[in-house]
Amino acid sequence: MTDQQKKINFIENSLPKLILERNEELKNHDIVKCTATPNSQLDGFMAAIYSVELVLKNPNEEIETHKIIVKIMKGDHDFREKTSSFLQCSNEIYSYRNVIPYFKKFITENPVTTFNPDKWVPRIYYADHKVYKELNDDVECVLALENLTPQGFRLGPRIDLDEKHLSLMVEHIASYHAVSYAMRIKNDSMFGELASGLNPFEFLSDDGKEMQSYNILYKIGLERVFTLAEKTEELHSDTALMDSVKKIKEKMYERPVVIMQKLLAKDDTFCVFLHGDYNRNNVLFDYEKSEGFDSPLELRMFDYQETRVATPTIDLAFFMYMNNIPTIEGIWDELLELYHRTYMKCLIDILKCEENDPRLLPYSYENFINHFTKHAFYGVMTCFHFVPFMACSSEECERISYLFETDMKGDEFRQILQVCGGKSLDDRLISALVHSHKKGYLKIFD
Repeated sequence: MTDQQKKINFIENSLPKLILERNEELKNHDIVKCTATPNSQLDGFMAAIYSVELVLKNPNEEIETHKIIVKIMKGDHDFREKTSSFLQCSNEIYSYRNVIPYFKKFITENPVTTFNPDKWVPRIYYADHKVYKELNDDVECVLALENLTPQGFRLGPRIDLDEKHLSLMVEHIASYHAVSYAMRIKNDSMFGELASGLNPFEFLSDDGKEMQSYNILYKIGLERVFTLAEKTEELHSDTALMDSVKKIKEKMYERPVVIMQKLLAKDDTFCVFLHGDYNRNNVLFDYEKSEGFDSPLELRMFDYQETRVATPTIDLAFFMYMNNIPTIEGIWDELLELYHRTYMKCLIDILKCEENDPRLLPYSYENFINHFTKHAFYGVMTCFHFVPFMACSSEECERISYLFETDMKGDEFRQILQVCGGKSLDDRLISALVHSHKKGYLKIFD
């Protein structure tokens, strides 16, 4: 039996019983049938994705059909070790099974009107990390979420988002972060307890071990930016900018993960449970119209494989710098103000306090911006290495994805990432560099 057939058999025959056991409202239902098909469109690097239709009969003899997306790890033990699949997938399961349910419980005990925690993510049918004898003798991560496609949810534009999309993303993540802020203000011991349950996902571990895959990706991204900065003569008149480029090269190029690890540093105020990979790839939008991207109404986020407890800047700067900076530069500060305004409104609602409550003083806009400025290079660096994957032709993207999985240390992978996307991509990278300099985000290298 092939690995895929094992997974399908498990989903169709074993998973439905597990789902009924985990969902109180489904425990008295009978299983009619379950069918699973591979979903190649959603298939990921670390996990295989299946579209599932689970048909149940409720106590009133009525038929219910549940559309579900199931995610199960790919590869053998060695592949999972090499790609950090065990670490990242187990953290994702932990988020869905422990963190998000506690956040919802916290809001139930501190009821709000400003946001609905049930709209953060798709409905969670099942999430666990253990050995399933029907699959193999290794630990598996199995996740079952509501399939929102039948309700009209879909991915947004491939890379560049307009103000409506960006504002929705800002407000959404601000309400999620606000729960972490509120838990810390209320000295909820579960913040530390939940944080201790996450496996450390560090660029650089305490014993000096580096995440080699990220080192490779960051170095390749920096190489292209350094070459462009050297070739772009109009930049040379800005001596401060070129001095910053020189300092980045001196302090970061050989071991990029050292700087990236420093950007994960926690503080006593702006430290939250992150989504960790918050960008247009990992959110689904609901639109007013069935076609086009003109009228986004709401969104749901998914894929918590890079979740951490760290600065909220990671969730913000990442998706903001994925956009073409000249098109959103005029609203950059507005988006940051919207984030601050939203989390403050949520905090006031959760804490049932006034705007001038002294507990909110550490979360002032000035303090937030100072914090954001110190960590924003995380988003800049993510732009340097990830935008080339997204802003190139479909043919280039296909080749890059293949090489990423098969030979990311090879010269072809490095070379294609230096030229893919052509001049338009070069301009995007340079605009991100210039913007980060203007905003003071490069001062961390002084």
